[in-house]
Amino acid sequence: MAARDRTRLIVPLAFYTQTAECSRYPSCSRLTYCMCFIGGVCAAGEDLPALGEYVLSTLILASASPRRKELLVRIGISPVVYPVSSDEVYTEKEPSEIVKELAFGKVSEAAGQLLEKQELRADTYLLGADTIVVCEGKILGKPVSEEDAARMLRAVQGHTHKVYTGVSILYAEEGDHMPDINTSFSVCTDVDVLPMTEEEIRAYIQTGEPMDKAGSYGIQGIFSRHISGIRGDYTNVVGLPVSAVYRSLRSMGFYGKQTDGIQQKDGSYL
Repeated sequence: MAARDRTRLIVPLAFYTQTAECSRYPSCSRLTYCMCFIGGVCAAGEDLPALGEYVLSTLILASASPRRKELLVRIGISPVVYPVSSDEVYTEKEPSEIVKELAFGKVSEAAGQLLEKQELRADTYLLGADTIVVCEGKILGKPVSEEDAARMLRAVQGHTHKVYTGVSILYAEEGDHMPDINTSFSVCTDVDVLPMTEEEIRAYIQTGEPMDKAGSYGIQGIFSRHISGIRGDYTNVVGLPVSAVYRSLRSMGFYGKQTDGIQQKDGSYL
């Protein structure tokens, strides 16, 4: 890291796409995160706004979950979203290890794809996550149908279950080979669900909310009225334990000297 010992500033990618014109991609709306600017480097060779003595870091989120992106934004991080599809096959037996294995599989797939396309930039962090619900020893993933969702909801109603989220973070210092710096961890939260009638279960399924969520419910949505208590990290149940993520990123050097406050559009911190 000797060549990158200056203060590192994490700037939202949208900041660049709104202020730097790109002659190569004139049809770009400039309203979405642009992969051209991974790591603060424009693939089209365009000049970026001058940022003095700051060095840029990028966090790539290897997930299509809007909830995970929103949680990162809430703690002052604007990730580049790079969703991957990977077979959720695991060899571990314990839930805490299963989610770590699945998270590592996702982030490794993202890193491999970017490397193959020569789009993995130096000084880039990649984050993958996976969440499962465990009720009475059985793993509940995402439902494949409304009947499957009903089965899971019948299992969790009136009981306490556990939500495990695994997180894996890779760091690409150079960008010309697979990242060899990584950390993985898992967080568990206990969730108490009130008894539900069959009518309540069916009504909840009709909202469409359960269909893309582990355990067939979202604690941040309508289902919150059926939650009587939790013990542990609430954001872990939503899909990403942001406190643990923040501490891990900080220990890996993501923030440089800028560690306090909330990131603003101009790159400064409150």
